[in-house]
Amino acid sequence: MHVKKLIVILVLSVLSLVGCSSTSAPLVQKNTTGQTSQTTENSTQQTEPQSQVQTGQVKTQSVNLYFPDDQGQYLVRVQRDVSVTDGAVVKAIIDELQKGDPKYAKVIPAEAKLLRAWVKDGIVNLDFSKEFKEKHWGGSTGESMTLYSIVNSLTDLKDIKGVQFYLDGQIPVSILGHADTQNPLVRNDRMVKP
Repeated sequence: MHVKKLIVILVLSVLSLVGCSSTSAPLVQKNTTGQTSQTTENSTQQTEPQSQVQTGQVKTQSVNLYFPDDQGQYLVRVQRDVSVTDGAVVKAIIDELQKGDPKYAKVIPAEAKLLRAWVKDGIVNLDFSKEFKEKHWGGSTGESMTLYSIVNSLTDLKDIKGVQFYLDGQIPVSILGHADTQNPLVRNDRMVKP
């Protein structure tokens, strides 16, 4: 008789534990610079406070974007007003770089998707889909222009020191085949047109 009671207690305990397990529902993570990013509840990379409320609030913000010149020698600074939803200025900058500028060379392949973006300790972490690499036009110069267009644009934001690139959730040795991207890339002002 006691064995049956013990089995019932064990079954109920297991069911209550299963009911309390965490999910990986998307949450909005707000960093110290007021930017938001999508991440998951069980992510080990988030340290900032979370909020489950998205207001859909859109503001216009002036940002500096860096596009490659047509010779692929320098980056040219272009000031642009962008629409920022819920403070997600990092996503707004990546969207604008991907749209491009008719006067300058392209930066990010049109097919690439930004899967996640988050900020931790002054580093912007960008997780791109595989098309970021597969659809890139290649070459070491094209790679440098793409990476530093992104890095210089994002490090113009207050308190941002560098950018860590991910490809489908993994940190690649070299995201586009030449430059070492195992560690965050920092701003390179030598590439900016004088």
